[in-house]
Amino acid sequence: MTSVDPTPYEDDEISLVDIFRFLLRNGRFILATTIIFTVGGLLLNVSRQTTAPGYSQTLTLTITPTPLRLPSWLQHPSSTNLIANSPLQSISINQIYVDAVAFLNENPPTDFQAQATHDTTNQRLDITLTAPDRDRLLNADEAVITTINTLLAERTAAALPTTLANLDRQIEQFRTVLTRLETEIATETNPLRQAALETERARLVTQLIAQEQDYADLNNLEGEALLTLSQEIFPILILDPSEITESIGGGRSPLQIAILSMIAGFMVATLAAIIREQIPHWRAELAAATQPQKPSE
Repeated sequence: MTSVDPTPYEDDEISLVDIFRFLLRNGRFILATTIIFTVGGLLLNVSRQTTAPGYSQTLTLTITPTPLRLPSWLQHPSSTNLIANSPLQSISINQIYVDAVAFLNENPPTDFQAQATHDTTNQRLDITLTAPDRDRLLNADEAVITTINTLLAERTAAALPTTLANLDRQIEQFRTVLTRLETEIATETNPLRQAALETERARLVTQLIAQEQDYADLNNLEGEALLTLSQEIFPILILDPSEITESIGGGRSPLQIAILSMIAGFMVATLAAIIREQIPHWRAELAAATQPQKPSE
């Protein structure tokens, strides 16, 4: 049997001289790797600071449908409450919330980012606003309301054809009732009964004129007038605006990032240098282990 020569690495003791020699041999590699890690960490920190908002605010708001008539609308004789003609009739408030969430998330105001969620239990919107500086959030609630009002105006405009169709049917009903009433007045011989019918006819004529005017107003509704109407039908109430706070996680200071990156780079470079120096010895040991041994005589 041939004895295996002891390697110089069988001794586990490492002196300071060995460490110094190791650093001299691999100094350039360790220094270059450390610098790369440090610069990379600083660049990553800068990119996060430029894209990540530094301030945040949360808003909680509700959209409460309000029964409404145009100023000239009068109560229909056969209706007992609220509105038959309001654009609100064909709009689902739950769908309004769903659309508002999607609209805000896809089309946030230009000065900040918005993330909205729909609280279906309490029927409200919870909105988180973020911006890189505090000033952009000072009037963020007004910007959010303006954005949602734009959506509501679009939905109101989409509901107007149904509203106009309902109003048109009511106008035809008024005209039918008036025709019958005028026929009855013409054939009535009792003066008192005829006077009562004339009074009723005057009231219906007044309401018919108002309905026709409303139809014309709604048929030509657009722009600011449409926006005003939607705001009156769907008033938005902010329940709980939070204080503007600085976002935690805006990052460590550049000095902290540089120190951490330098330490990480030095550790990785040292480990890589140790492995690089050990590779030739591992190869030699592997080659020696795989060589066939000569039989002893």
